[in-house]
Amino acid sequence: MKRLKDLRAKAKILFRIQKLENDDHFGDCKPVWEIVLMK
Repeated sequence: MKRLKDLRAKAKILFRIQKLENDDHFGDCKPVWEIVLMK
């Protein structure tokens, strides 16, 4: 994160991390094993 120069991108990443910590909401995602089994 220290080397990331785009402040807007850094803010979005930090916001997403905080949202994950507070809400336990991961969005639209599947466990890796489900993806592997589908292929």
